[in-house]
Amino acid sequence: PYSNRKIMVAMPGENCECVCLALQTIFLFIGGVPNRIVFDNATGIGRRVCDVMQTAPGFTRFRLHYGFSASFTNPRSGWEKGSVENAVGTLRRNLLVPPLMIDCDLMEFNRNVMMPRSFGFREDEEHYRKGETMKDLFEDDRKALLPLNPKEFTPNSIVSMKTNNCGE
Repeated sequence: PYSNRKIMVAMPGENCECVCLALQTIFLFIGGVPNRIVFDNATGIGRRVCDVMQTAPGFTRFRLHYGFSASFTNPRSGWEKGSVENAVGTLRRNLLVPPLMIDCDLMEFNRNVMMPRSFGFREDEEHYRKGETMKDLFEDDRKALLPLNPKEFTPNSIVSMKTNNCGE
């Protein structure tokens, strides 16, 4: 990320539907879709089999719907994602201590509290290398975003199962 802006969303799990819904919420918040998203520990959206990453069908549909490319970090390769790990730690220490008490709808909390607080966190500080504020640099990031698909994506799964006479 050119600007180093951070954004955090609270979700009840890390399955494919939660990851897609969280990303969709972020896309709507920032007003566009990044061209490429890098994932780490993405067990909800894919599995690595030998050297090949196999994504979940729901995530593949989501990715194609919004038109971004996805890449995945290598296992045990911390140097590929150090800045992200640092950002997660910084946001946790500054925004999640003491632990949050959420007393409303989780998505409403994300829209009204979590995303504005995390996105606005240190936005007026100068970028450590570029000499401009992260807020100003994000405007260049925003120009590079893909447009949002006008049709909303509904992340869900339909599972068919056979049951025995006891409903198991």
